[in-house]
Amino acid sequence: MKENKKLLVSGVRVQYKNGGCDYEAEAVHKAAQLIKKETGCTPTNLKISKKSIDARRDISFVYSVYAEVETSCTITSPDIKEYSAPSFELECGNESLTERPVIIGFGPAGMFAGLLLARYGYKPLILERGASVAERVKAVENFIKFGVLDTSTNIQFGAGGAGTFSDGKLTTRINDPLIMYVLDMLHQLGAPDDIMYKAKPHIGTDILRKVVENADTEITKLSGEIRYKSKAENITSSSVTVNGERIPCGAVILACGHSARDTYSELIGAGFSVEAKPFSVGVRAEHLQSDIDTAMYGAHAGDSQLGHAEYQLSWRQ
Repeated sequence: MKENKKLLVSGVRVQYKNGGCDYEAEAVHKAAQLIKKETGCTPTNLKISKKSIDARRDISFVYSVYAEVETSCTITSPDIKEYSAPSFELECGNESLTERPVIIGFGPAGMFAGLLLARYGYKPLILERGASVAERVKAVENFIKFGVLDTSTNIQFGAGGAGTFSDGKLTTRINDPLIMYVLDMLHQLGAPDDIMYKAKPHIGTDILRKVVENADTEITKLSGEIRYKSKAENITSSSVTVNGERIPCGAVILACGHSARDTYSELIGAGFSVEAKPFSVGVRAEHLQSDIDTAMYGAHAGDSQLGHAEYQLSWRQ
């Protein structure tokens, strides 16, 4: 059986209407009409790829739509492009590891490294200086209510990393085909469906905590191991010390995040070469959500089909 050609139709605009409307169905219909008009081919398997809102003048929803056509179909329109779904395969070496790989940190980098290695049968050991999600939530609440800081388990350290308490925002300004791989894995772990197509997706703190717990469960089920309250020290390329125990490593993945300054100081002191990377500094400004909604959507603010408005302000020197 022949495999169809996959297409991505971008810039499909649907005008906002004050009242109930299936905007996604209308976008899919418009995309199908455009493909038929431009190529003469009848598309199949259409679905939404991306959704955003343009409120600069009249409010519109702007979509990108996936579709399939027969391979003989010729494409000339700049708004229709051939599409190939990104895939990721771990490139395995030719030599067996003498010991299991060790990952230092269970934030986003450590979590994804652990999931990938566990799925490929490497049985990774993950060392996290902070506590599990449930214990971490209690520690953070204790700090907020009573000002008691646990230096190992707090908003910076613990399962899921600092992002666990930042509403699970998934916005990135890089353009990498593996972004969809990351979103798909988060979706498999329990993140909502809309992260797969929203222009500025976020999971939400409560759901993200469950996503992190699900990642823990899957890694453990696949014979990986996660040790909480286990700060890695005396790190070398072949071993680490944890709570007084020396652990041999077939490989070490350093995924401790930018807040583990003591770990970086130790590595520099041990003679490791550490390279600084460029960084951005953000300033948090809080507004009433109702004010932002009104500024963006005017009289239509509060319509559930629009959701809450978003904006960003940046300045470059």
